[in-house]
Amino acid sequence: MSKQDEALRVAAELLGDIELQRLKASEVVLKAGRVARLVGHDDLTTFCSLERGGYPTDGSANEWIGRAGRWSGKDDDRFYVVSIAKVEANLDSSQESVKAMQGGGNYSGDFITVAAREHDSGSAHTRMQLPFGPASASRS
Repeated sequence: MSKQDEALRVAAELLGDIELQRLKASEVVLKAGRVARLVGHDDLTTFCSLERGGYPTDGSANEWIGRAGRWSGKDDDRFYVVSIAKVEANLDSSQESVKAMQGGGNYSGDFITVAAREHDSGSAHTRMQLPFGPASASRS
């Protein structure tokens, strides 16, 4: 099988994976990187590499940060530096935290008010945070 045939096979498989939501975003990036290498698409290879490994904070990847929608959306020129796998892990962790917080609230007995208060005060301090790049890496 030639490189072109392999690239077409993997690309068709990747398209099906995306449409049917069979893969996580990090797995899509890995497979897209393979297609990019097979066809010699340097820009896509660079993008997939940055998504897999995270973005540098020295300003060298500002074009890719913009294309990937990684700017924080605020006016302070900060962006999300972590890899797509870490974003997924943070999302999964946050979803599990929400599930755990929803598990409470079914109390009975003499200490119902104490249990409810402790549950509510503990859940109020939980918040997901993603690392940002420095403000010195301004949009160019």
